[in-house]
Amino acid sequence: METTIEPIRRVTGQLVDAAPTVLLAVVVAVVGVLVSWVANRVARWIARRMGLETLGERLGASKLLYAVGFKRGLAELVGQIVLVAGLLLTFTAVAELSGLRGVAEAAAGVMAFLPRLLAAGAVLLGGFWFATVMREVVRRMGRKREDLESPELAGQIVYYAVAVVTVTLAADQAGIETDLVQNLVQIAAVCLLASFGLAFALGGRDTFRRVVAKHYVQRMVRVGDDVEVGGVTGRVVAFTPLSVVLSQADGSELLVPCDRFVDDVTRRGGTRE
Repeated sequence: METTIEPIRRVTGQLVDAAPTVLLAVVVAVVGVLVSWVANRVARWIARRMGLETLGERLGASKLLYAVGFKRGLAELVGQIVLVAGLLLTFTAVAELSGLRGVAEAAAGVMAFLPRLLAAGAVLLGGFWFATVMREVVRRMGRKREDLESPELAGQIVYYAVAVVTVTLAADQAGIETDLVQNLVQIAAVCLLASFGLAFALGGRDTFRRVVAKHYVQRMVRVGDDVEVGGVTGRVVAFTPLSVVLSQADGSELLVPCDRFVDDVTRRGGTRE
């Protein structure tokens, strides 16, 4: 009988000894979950009050979140990160109290990864902001030039080139091995931007020539003069930054580039306005 009761007493004693630790672990778990839930709501409220949702829309971060399947907005993402961080801290504390050191170390490793993940998110946000700014700059410059047929396309090319480099840098910041991919992407991006810059510069040569030609054209003719250019006759009615506007006999208007005007013009007189 004594041999049967002894193991029961031993187990009961161990349970009694472990009861405070178990109770403390349960309390820590409950409090940790509650605090994490409250922190999640507070973080979302602060993010919305700071206008993070609007900023994310402007910078294109919301589009990126939608692309990866997260469709609840940037403020919601901030709240989820805070919630996950709180739950991981709680889990680590409970594992430590329970004597599960291996589990606690694994959870601590995940916690240590969170700052890198946040840094990668910051790189993404800054990179997409820069890509958006560059797209608008290229579009505005392109709209002012007559020799660039599609400023919108040029802006999109620059945007996606910067975006690809940004994603690669963010992945590298997060600790993902992307050495080969990063090198290939950077080479491709540099070649793309260099090609675009070269095309822009070559187009700019014609633009510069027309701007200089306009200076001489305005000395040769004035508004109201009748001229002939390359077999086409008309009256000068206006000057654009790069061209001369001719009004023809049928009432239509013709744009003649200033450099061509300098080479082929024949003045035929007319009334000056």
